[in-house]
Amino acid sequence: MDRKTAKAVKRLSSRLAFLRRRAAGELVGTDAAEAVGPLLQVWSDKKGKTRQTAYRALTSLQSEAADRLCSLWSENRESRLAGLITAAGYTATGPLKLKYLTCLKQGRAQEVRGADGKGVAALLELLSDKDEGVSALAGK
Repeated sequence: MDRKTAKAVKRLSSRLAFLRRRAAGELVGTDAAEAVGPLLQVWSDKKGKTRQTAYRALTSLQSEAADRLCSLWSENRESRLAGLITAAGYTATGPLKLKYLTCLKQGRAQEVRGADGKGVAALLELLSDKDEGVSALAGK
């Protein structure tokens, strides 16, 4: 993580709302996985503009940061995180089960068709997923 990003992440915990909002704005489009947790905290901010800016940052994450958000969602299946993932259209790049899980959550069953042996094993696990939409698409 570069210095500018690290500074913005640190400012997300400021007591001053305008600094939190500015920091969240600087993290729009970030690929820093370390920014995801603090951005999620700011997304619960009391100030509406600060929340909106955090939401904008959380729905424009790149590569590793998007993967981190997908991973957090897969661990706890919080509906707010699911909403972020679907609003942004995120699909994880790996590991394979997480990639397939996020593809199916997005309704992109076509992206998991033609899976190899490891992919089929991941899909078989997802057949019994607690999310009915995911488990239904895993069987198609």
